[in-house]
Amino acid sequence: MADASLRVQGDEPIGTISPRLYGHVAEHLGRCCYDGLWVGRQQTEIPADGRFHNDVVALEGFHRQCRVLTLANLVQIVNVLQAPVMTDGASFWRTPTYDVFQLHPMHLNATALPIDVTSGPSPPDGASAISGTVSQSGAGVTITLINAHRREDVEISVGGVPRTGIATGQILTASTPAAENDATSPGRVVPIPLSAFPDGAANWRVTLPPHSIATI
Repeated sequence: MADASLRVQGDEPIGTISPRLYGHVAEHLGRCCYDGLWVGRQQTEIPADGRFHNDVVALEGFHRQCRVLTLANLVQIVNVLQAPVMTDGASFWRTPTYDVFQLHPMHLNATALPIDVTSGPSPPDGASAISGTVSQSGAGVTITLINAHRREDVEISVGGVPRTGIATGQILTASTPAAENDATSPGRVVPIPLSAFPDGAANWRVTLPPHSIATI
């Protein structure tokens, strides 16, 4: 298992995250849609074990630019690549895209905070496999963390966040990066409960499996 460290810069707020922000203009953000998270069998040019991509972090880009970005429209709705829902005759199921968006509403109307990744594993391209986004509101602090490594579990120490009890949330992952939901297995990729625990005097510690995204 690899280790990673992140620190929240609570004294350097970025701005307020608009409640109108979570539309699916992600189609136009690099490869977020067309080579994105668990893109499924439609993308034949992506290796069978490589359908989880760093591009799920595009939603983090919304937070980092929240001073100027306030509105995005949902344009990929049903039965298209990376749509939130799919149908086949009378069958209806939610895709991992749906659940990724459902992990983010707690950030809406909150203040985005910078986060620094000071250590962690790297995939073959040399970028950090660990990234995150943090926001703070009257209800507390919300942290979304991503482990984009395809094979490594990562134990993450998060500093700069007030400590009160046990922090809880949800994590979205699957047995392989190629996993997807379909009419016969609509619950193959779904969020499950996750907890973070105190780590030393001031930090939190949480373990993320490979190709996963979690909100705490």
